[in-house]
This record gives sequence, C-alpha cells and structure tokens, in this order.
Amino acid sequence: MRIRNHLFLAALLVFLAAFMTWGAEPFVLEELHLVHWEQVPEGRPSFTGPVSAAVLMAWHAEHGYPDLLPDLNGDGRTDEEDTILLARDFGEEMGGDIIDDRLADPFIVYPLARYVAERYPDEFRMLIYDESFPEEVVQDLGQPFSPTDVPGIVLDVLEDPFYELYIFHLEELRPGIVGIGFDMPEWNDFTVSRSYIPEELPAGMPVDLVSTGFEQFVPEPVWETIMRLEPERWGFLTPEWIPFETLIILIPQDDVEGMHDGPATFQAETRETTQEMIRAETRETTLAEIQEMALEEIRSTPVAAISLVSQEFLAGSRVEIQEIRPRACAACQMAHARRQRLTRARSGVAPLSPTRPVQPMSALV
Repeated sequence: MRIRNHLFLAALLVFLAAFMTWGAEPFVLEELHLVHWEQVPEGRPSFTGPVSAAVLMAWHAEHGYPDLLPDLNGDGRTDEEDTILLARDFGEEMGGDIIDDRLADPFIVYPLARYVAERYPDEFRMLIYDESFPEEVVQDLGQPFSPTDVPGIVLDVLEDPFYELYIFHLEELRPGIVGIGFDMPEWNDFTVSRSYIPEELPAGMPVDLVSTGFEQFVPEPVWETIMRLEPERWGFLTPEWIPFETLIILIPQDDVEGMHDGPATFQAETRETTQEMIRAETRETTLAEIQEMALEEIRSTPVAAISLVSQEFLAGSRVEIQEIRPRACAACQMAHARRQRLTRARSGVAPLSPTRPVQPMSALV
C-alpha cells in the first residue's frame, strides 16, 4: 500500500509539473532561413534590412509563392545560399541614404513591394505597422505617400506595432520584418520575427528573432531577447531598450483576417472577457480536484518513468495555480482575439484603432 501511495504521489507530481508549465511552450517558425549580413558578398552593417527582406521572401517562396526566391546560384535547388544572393541584390537596390549604418523604412518597403508586385501582381498587400511611415516617405523620398504608390500591390499603413500584434501574426504563420531604432532620426536595424514564449518574466516577454547582423544583435543565428512596454511603447532589449519601430507583414490580397481588426481591438473590446478568463485561470484548486484530474495521467504513466518523491511537496490541503497566470495570459489573449476577429469579419463591423499600444496583461488585473 505504501508503494502504491508513493507511486500515486509521484504521478501526481508529474501531472502537476506538466499542468503548471503548459503555457511556457514556445511558438517557433522553425523553417525560417537564418542568414546574417556578414555572409553576404560585399555586405555591410546596413544590410540587416536587405537580409530581412530576403528571409521574408524565402519564407513565402516555401509557402506557395516559389517565384519570390529563384535558384540564383543555379545549383538546381533553392536554399539559404540563394537567400544570401537575394540579400546581395536587395542590398544594391535598398542602398538609400545611410546614417550610422542604418536605413530608413521607405528604403526597405518600396524596393520590396516592387519585387513582390513584379512577380505576383495584385496578389499581395503589405501591412506597415508604423503610424509615422507617411511622414518618413515625405522626408526620405521627397514625395507624398499613397497606398497605391507601387502598381500591383497595396501598401496599408496601420497602428504602431505592439506585442500582441507580433504574436498574432506569428500564430497565423506570418513572420514579419521588425525594425528597431530611436525616433530621431528614424533609421533602423532590421530583423525577422521568429518565436515567442507565452510567459511574462520580470524583465518582459521572451521572444526570439533572426540575428540578421552578428555585429548588431548576437554572434549566432538566433537572437533571444525580451520585449517589453516602457512606458507606452514596446521595445526590445539589445541589451539597452530600443523601440519597436515598425513591423512589415506580407499577406494575400484577399486575406481579410490578416488585417488589424484582430489584436488591435483587444484592449477596447475584450478587457472584461479577458479578466474573466484570467480569474478562471487563477482560481484556487483543491487537492481533491487535482487528484481527480490526475487519475488519467496516473493510469497512462509507466511505473518505470515515475520517480518517488517526498510528500512534503503536497503538504497542506490546497494548491494555488496563481503562478501559471503569466504563462497562460498570452494564450488566453490570442484565443479570444481570434474569436473576436472571426466575429467581426463575419459581421462586417469596422475595427477600432487604439490610441496607444495594448497594455500587458499584468496591467489589466
């Protein structure tokens, strides 16, 4: 009987460990090409933009639009070697004016839009999450901005980027070009969104992106960092905090759900519902309830896989699961945002644009 009790408690611990960490599983786009400007022939630090554009084209080429990354080296296949050569070609066209080895957003957007439109005319929209982009076009290109500046593709300028938007597009399998930099002047380094972990750490929200420049980011293919709000703008630690200036997303022309009537309406429309979801996640759960939930886990757990543990772990009559709230909150947000997005798309209700970025979940409870 004592052995059986030990096995029961051990299996219960296994279940609890899995239950309390389910929200911390990362969401990752593993197939992204991991390329950096130091690999590009005649590359230089300002090539983080061209490299990011090439990585984005490689992704879409492997997901239904093969003409966006041709076999540039003629070896009979398309792979990261071709992405590097495409970055070289983009680098020549995206030169523009360079300040401190950085480029302004228009020098990335317009050449990339022309490249896409020439190969797939009227099949894509480019979403530019950066409210100041029209002013940058006037300042850097000396012309007024129009959504139809590039024949064959629509350029949609939307609200400034924020965390929920970043994860929304990732979950829809849409990586984006991320521009980071300060406002004066608005010249950025660029990278590509790759993953997030639905967990809130004291420093912020853990994410990782393509390290498009070993000099600017980290000397390895993936840049693991933190995104946080400070105080009203989202930004990244590099290790200093730098604003999240722009997010550039490519979506099919008829993809209504790819527009910003999803997470951008989150704060205005779903605060009450989200608070209810959080309250459900942070309730006190009695030991008896957890034991009942653990029964199926116990039945399916091989005895050999169970380690005997001290009963001190389960001392007391109640177990708090408040600790899982930060890990679950992002999943709650996105599940509800998707439902809201579908509801609004079907009803034809116009989206609401927030006056400031969505607050982190810790600010809503």
